[in-house]
Amino acid sequence: MIRSRNINKLNLVLLNSDKALSLFIWWTIVVFIIFGIFGSSLMIRGIIYQNNLIKELGNINQSLSTKRDSIQNEFQKIKDNEESIKILDSYLSAGYNLQDYLVDYSFISAETGLSLKSLINTSESDDSTALKVTSSHEGTGDVVSLVGKIEEMKRVSEIEKLDVRNGKDEKEVVINLKVFVLD
Repeated sequence: MIRSRNINKLNLVLLNSDKALSLFIWWTIVVFIIFGIFGSSLMIRGIIYQNNLIKELGNINQSLSTKRDSIQNEFQKIKDNEESIKILDSYLSAGYNLQDYLVDYSFISAETGLSLKSLINTSESDDSTALKVTSSHEGTGDVVSLVGKIEEMKRVSEIEKLDVRNGKDEKEVVINLKVFVLD
C-alpha cells in the first residue's frame, strides 16, 4: 500500500510538466556535476599521461634518428676507407699472437746469417696497442740486412734500441722492438 502510494505521488509529480521539468533539470545538473568531477579528472589525467608519452616517444624517435644518421655516416666512412683497412689489417695483427711473430722473426734472422738466441716479450706498451719484445742474435751475418728485413715484415714494428757488440769471430746483436697490434 505504501509502495503504490509513493508510485502514485511520483506519477502526479511527473505528470505536472513544470515540476517534472524542474526535476529532470536538477537530475541532469547533479549527473553532470558527479560525472564532470570524477569523470573529467580521470580523463584529464589520461590526456596528460598520453601527452607526456607522446613527447617522450618523440624525443626517443629524434634520438634514434640522430643515432641512425651517425651510424650511416660511420658506415660510409668505413666504405670509403675499405682499402686502407685491408692494408692495415695485413700489417697490424688482431691480437698479440707472439708465436707467429716468433716464426716469422726466426726466418728473417736466419736469412741474414744471424741466429736467433732468444725472443722475449718484456712487457706491454703503455698504450696497450703494442708489445715490447727483446731479441738476441749471434753470428757473422749482416745487421743492416736484419734491420731492413724487420722493417719489411708484415707486422708494424718499431726498433727502440739496437745494440751491436763485435766479438773475435761473430757479432752479438740485441734489439728492443715495439710490435704494434690491433685491439
